[in-house]
This record gives sequence, structure tokens and C-alpha cells, in this order.
Amino acid sequence: MKKVCALILTALVIMTGCGKIEYTEGMYTDVRDWDFYTDAVAFCVNSGYMVPEGDVFGVYDNVTLSECADLIAKIAGKGEGINYVVKNNIAPYDFGEWDTFAKREDIAYMFSHIAEHDYINKVVEGAIRDVGDSYAKDEIYSLYKMGIFSGDKGASTFRPTDYMTKSELAIVAERLCNKEKRMRFDKSRLEVSFIAFGDAIGHSPCLKAGLKGDGSYDFTEFFENVQSYIDAADVACINQETVFVENNFSGYPSFGSPEEMGIAEVNAGFDVVTHATNHAFDRGVGGVLYTTAFWDKYPEIEMLGMHEDEADAQEISIIEKNGIKIALLNYTYSLNGYRLPSGKGYMVDLLDETKIRSDMAKAKSMSDAIVVFAHWGNEYQNTPAQSQKNWAQLFADCGATAVVGHHPHVVQPMETVTSADGKVVPVYYSLGNSISNQNDFQTALCAMADFKIVKDESGVRCENPLIKPVITHMQTGYYSIYLLDDYPEEMALKHKHRGAFGQRFTIEAYRELFESIVNQP
Repeated sequence: MKKVCALILTALVIMTGCGKIEYTEGMYTDVRDWDFYTDAVAFCVNSGYMVPEGDVFGVYDNVTLSECADLIAKIAGKGEGINYVVKNNIAPYDFGEWDTFAKREDIAYMFSHIAEHDYINKVVEGAIRDVGDSYAKDEIYSLYKMGIFSGDKGASTFRPTDYMTKSELAIVAERLCNKEKRMRFDKSRLEVSFIAFGDAIGHSPCLKAGLKGDGSYDFTEFFENVQSYIDAADVACINQETVFVENNFSGYPSFGSPEEMGIAEVNAGFDVVTHATNHAFDRGVGGVLYTTAFWDKYPEIEMLGMHEDEADAQEISIIEKNGIKIALLNYTYSLNGYRLPSGKGYMVDLLDETKIRSDMAKAKSMSDAIVVFAHWGNEYQNTPAQSQKNWAQLFADCGATAVVGHHPHVVQPMETVTSADGKVVPVYYSLGNSISNQNDFQTALCAMADFKIVKDESGVRCENPLIKPVITHMQTGYYSIYLLDDYPEEMALKHKHRGAFGQRFTIEAYRELFESIVNQP
């Protein structure tokens, strides 16, 4: 199959265009320049992949299995159509009745098997809700990850047994060809997708929810409802507000959480965990050392902001994904009045201008991009403080590609800052909480940062920075986070805040609150 993939992809680049005709506006009476599929139709016609007869393209006509096979053969530079896809195992089996309409799952299977997508390392299980029973579910998920099939994560449907139209087939063909050329041959554009969630706090009721009958803890439920987002991202991050301890677990005000919180983050698939928080020294030196020792068992995860010794503190955390090296830094404004012992100032990374300038200069020399995670600001305030803005400007001027903020326990807006050298840097001032038991109406509303770091011939930058609403579900015995768009009404009715806030507690109320925060002038 690898040989087949290579032949097809080579053809994508060197194909001379036998059979091409020039597409012009108005060529087909049913294709208008404002339609979403116009560019895809033009690409397929100009490439000679689809050449309908007459002046009607048939954009809403169902495509047959035979037509799909012919298109795939043309992309491969072959003329054998059905024989080609069967002989090379591109079709799942010999359909027999090739003039019947092609189902979407059939198209997905065949297009996935002409795409060399070994750079996709995780199936986005659950990302498309209605494909679980499809024979082509792995192929659908893979093409979804590639961006060939697209939709709103967590809410999309594919309708695998529906028939595929000619316009849809054109779009899939155009996306596949351009994706393959860009990812496999050009190498001129590399990208890494990031998501980040807010503060995971070990409040006593949250810990009690994870306590099992045998005395052990299991916090898998915390992240089970955002699993598809974690799986789909190249880099998934979370702020672990509280340290881990071996015993004597405690909640507010001096936290000590079971290490099973960390195990839940490991099992969920988080790549980066930040620990520089105002609660990082709640359990003193012992809490820091127990926490760092825990994360030492999981070297595949970058734990930031806390160090077991001076040598570790001097290291810059670098994560390399998809050909881009990204430095990761994490600082906190305070330790809630605690002081690091003499000779142990390295244990927690604090916001200090001299240190930041030094760290970022070193990071800049070692990486393509820098993401800074800052624990800062005023609690329960939706507007960023001037101190946050000052630190954000410093980070940008020192070379940050993106800045992600934590600590206020409520959502603050995402804005852009222009660095001294003219680069635009997105700053997420606060993502609020993720897991918590805080009782204020606003503290249940959280956010997920979603952005891409891109490297191409023009340099490195952050693209498409989005901030998406998240809600913490709080119910006796069950704590979990959901994207607000995924939050079921039946769960909202069970939320503990429903009793406290009555009819005010609605999904729509949280949606309106989120919009008012992120769109404030």
C-alpha cells in the first residue's frame, strides 16, 4: 500500500494534465461564483479530474461508485477506473454494482486509502458522533483529522450511509490533493494545533467524587467529556493548580491532592501540565518534591513551573511536534505569602522580569516558537488588570508566540498584543477553572484556548486563535468539564448551581455571559 500511496502522490505533483480544460466563470449554469463549492469544481475541472458533459455540472446529483473510481484513477494518473481501485485494494471490496450511488463511507474509505497519512497518530474517537457503526469509521476519523472532512468538533455528524453529491466529491478531491501536496512535498508550511484548559483544583468535594469504596481514587470522569478535543490536538495543556501529596489530602485553603489527579491527566492524553501557581508551595518543600517525583515517571509529559533541583530549573522545556520546536515557560505571581527557603529559590518559577528576559532569550535560541503560561491577575475579575497587560507586553517583546493565562477563576477575554518588532501575539488573559467546586455563578464558566502555531517561508506565528466556552459540571459524586456547546440539558438540570441560582442557571445564560466577557470593548 505504501508503494501505491507514493505513486499516487507523485502523480499529484508531476501530472501533466492530460484531459484538462480551462474552467471559466459561468461554464456551468448550476455553479455560481458565490457558491461554497465553486473553487473545488474549478480545481477538479482544470485538473481534468471531473469533466461533465454540457453546461450543467450536476452539483447536487448523487455520484456513482464508478464515477468515484474514475476520479481516483485520474488523480493517480491511471486510466483503469474500477479495475485500478479494486486491484490496489483502494476499494474495501469489489462493489459489484458500480453504477449504484456511492455512500459517504465508501468515499471516505477509498480516499483515505489513497492518502498517505501516517502523520495522524490518534483516531479522533467520538469527534464525529454517528460513525461508530460504520465499517469505514477509522478512515472517516483520519480524514476528519486531516481536514478533508470537516465539521464542528464534538457536535458534527457525517451521515455515513447518505449518498455523496458531485459537489461534495469535488470538495473532498480538492482538499485531499492540496493537503497532500502541502504536507508531503512542499514542506513549506508546518503547523501544530494547541488547546489549553483552565485551573484543575482539588477542592474537597472534587476529591470525594473520585474516592472509591476500597479507598483508592479515580478521577477519569474529570476529562471524559472533552476527550475528543484532547485527542484531536497536537498539544493539549492543563493548569494543575494544586500539588500532589502522599497522604493527608486537603482542600481549600492549603491544598494537597492525590496523585491520581495527575494520573487522570496522563490517561486523558495531556501533553503539558503547568504547576507554577499561587498554591504551588501549600505543602512546602515536600509537596514540590512529591509532585516533581510523580511527573518524573511520565517523561513524555512536559511539567512546567516547578523543579526538584537547580539543574532542572536551568533547563528550558522544549516540545517538538510536526517539525516545529516550541519552548514552554510558566510563571506565577505569588505563593500566597509563603517564601521559598534559602537556597531553594529555583523550586517554583515566579514572575520576575530579569528571570523572564533570561529564560526567553535562551528559549529563543533553542526553538522556533515560545508559549508562555502565566498565573496572574485579580481573582473573580472579568477584566484583565494592568499588571497582566504589562507582563503580556514583556512576553511579546521577548519573543512569545502565544500567552495563556490562569488564576482569576473566571474567564477573561483573549486579545492580541503587538511586540516591539511588530509581531501580533494572542494573549488569553484567563481561561478560568476547569475542575473546581467554587460556588459563584461565574466560576462554573470556563474557557478553552484553541490556536495553531505555523511555520512557513514567512516565519513563525500563531494563527486562528479562538477562545471557546467550557462549563464545569458539579454534582455530588460527579465532576466533569464539557464544551458548552456539548453540554446536555439533562446534565444542566442536575448541576448543583441549579439549586442555588434556580432558573437563572441555564446554558443560554452562560452562553450570553461568555459572549459579554470575550467581546467587551
